[in-house]
Amino acid sequence: MDIELLFSLANLCYLIGTLLLIRRVIKNRNSLKDFDPKGSTINFIGMTINVLALAGLGMYTTVIISSPTMAFWALVAMYSFKNK
Repeated sequence: MDIELLFSLANLCYLIGTLLLIRRVIKNRNSLKDFDPKGSTINFIGMTINVLALAGLGMYTTVIISSPTMAFWALVAMYSFKNK
C-alpha cells in the first residue's frame, strides 16, 4: 500500500475528529474551557512537526488535509492559555 495514502487516511480521520470537536464548540462555546493548555499546545506542536515532515516528503495532499486540524489545535491552545 502507498505510504502517502496511509498518511492521507490517518489525517482524514484527524480531520473528521476535528470537525466533530468544532461542532461541539459551536454548540457550546464554554466547552473550550475544559481543554488543558499544556495538552493542547503539545498537540499543536506534534501536528506542526507532522505537517513539516509530510511537506518534506512531498506529500502535499496530506498536508492540505491536516491543515484544518493543526489550525484547530493552534486556536484551542491559544484560547486555553488565555483563559487560565
